[in-house]
Amino acid sequence: MTRIDAVSFDVYGTLVQFHEAIEAELKEIITTENFDIDMQQLRAAWRATQGPLQQSGSWQPYKDIVRQG
Repeated sequence: MTRIDAVSFDVYGTLVQFHEAIEAELKEIITTENFDIDMQQLRAAWRATQGPLQQSGSWQPYKDIVRQG
């Protein structure tokens, strides 16, 4: 029998309100650490990298998507 080292599930937007949760955590970190980061610019940068991966139209193994992100 093969040993399993890790299990990963894609629950993106299904079980977890992903964007809201990540943004809330980022806001807390930005405030706590006094980072000068504009959330609108951060959202735009996120969309610029994640959008093409999500909308590529072709199937890719999950591990490859994680590696590219």
